[in-house]
Amino acid sequence: MARSRRVVVVTGVSGTLGTAIAARAARDGWTVVGVDRCDEARNRHHVEGDVADPATHDAAVAAAAKAGRLTAWVNNAAEKSAIYLTRF
Repeated sequence: MARSRRVVVVTGVSGTLGTAIAARAARDGWTVVGVDRCDEARNRHHVEGDVADPATHDAAVAAAAKAGRLTAWVNNAAEKSAIYLTRF
């Protein structure tokens, strides 16, 4: 039964690190619910949205509940910005 499957939600899943986390989790037998602002993720359970929006959280939890038992949540999403550090 799907309810017994371990499910992990990974935010920022279309980025390099998020993709690697999701791939490893899937390889280890987890069902992955990917969350990102764009639909570039290549996993079966994907929630498109911004993690700053509570509705995205609700949608991710609902997707996880459909897939099995929500067991883990990886907060990997980050805002990309061009910040340059100067040497002091």
